[in-house]
Amino acid sequence: MAAKKSAKKAVKKVARQSVKKVAGKSVEKAARKSAKPVAKKAAAKKAAAKNIAKKATTAETVSKKLASISGDDSFKGIRPAALTYFRGLKKNNRKEWFEEHRADYEKEVKQPLLALIEDVDALLARFIPEIIGSPKKSMFRIYRDVRFSKDKTPYKTHAAAWFYHRDGGSTVGQEAAHGGAGFYFHFSPEETHIGGGIWMPPRPVLNRIRGLIAENPEGFEDIINAPAFKRKFG
Repeated sequence: MAAKKSAKKAVKKVARQSVKKVAGKSVEKAARKSAKPVAKKAAAKKAAAKNIAKKATTAETVSKKLASISGDDSFKGIRPAALTYFRGLKKNNRKEWFEEHRADYEKEVKQPLLALIEDVDALLARFIPEIIGSPKKSMFRIYRDVRFSKDKTPYKTHAAAWFYHRDGGSTVGQEAAHGGAGFYFHFSPEETHIGGGIWMPPRPVLNRIRGLIAENPEGFEDIINAPAFKRKFG
C-alpha cells in the first residue's frame, strides 16, 4: 500500500511538472505572439517618424533653395485682402473708387503677383529656360480695353500673368506676330485659372498650326487620344 501511494505521488508530481512546463511554453508562445503586433506597430511608428523627418528636411531644403533664388522679396502668397479688394472693385468699378483704393491694389495684388512672376521665372530657368517670366512684361494691366466692348467698366476684377516663349514674344492674341505661345495664370474671388498654348493667334500663325496638323493627323490624334490627355481634358 505504501509503495502504491509513493508511486501515485510520483506520477502526480511528474504530471504537475509537465503541466507547468507545457503551460509555461504556451504562455511564452502567447506572449511572443502578442508582442509581434506591438513590435510591428512600434516599427511602423519609427518608420513614419523617419519619413516625416525626411520630408521636413526636404521641405526645408526646398525652402532654402527658393530663398537663395529669390531673397527677401520672394513670393509669400496671395492674402485674403486681395480677394476682398477685387470684390469691392466689382461693386464699385469706377475711377474714383479705384484711385481711393490704389494703395490696396499695389500692396495686395500687384506686389505679390510681381514677386510670384520672379520666383516662377527663376524656377522655369532650371528646366524650361525658353519660357520667361518678366516683372515688366508678364503681368497684365488692370485696365480693360473697352474700345469694342459694350461693357464700359474700366477695370478688370482679376489679376493675371503670362509666362511667354522667348522666341514668340510677350504679346498675345492678334498683336502677337509669332503667335505668343506660353503659360497663363489668373486669380479672382471666383476662381484660379491656369492655361497653356496660344490664344487667338494671328491668321498666318493659325494657318501654320492648321497646316502642321493636316500634315501629321496621326501625331495629333496620338496626343488628344492619350490616356493622360483625356484624364486631364476629357
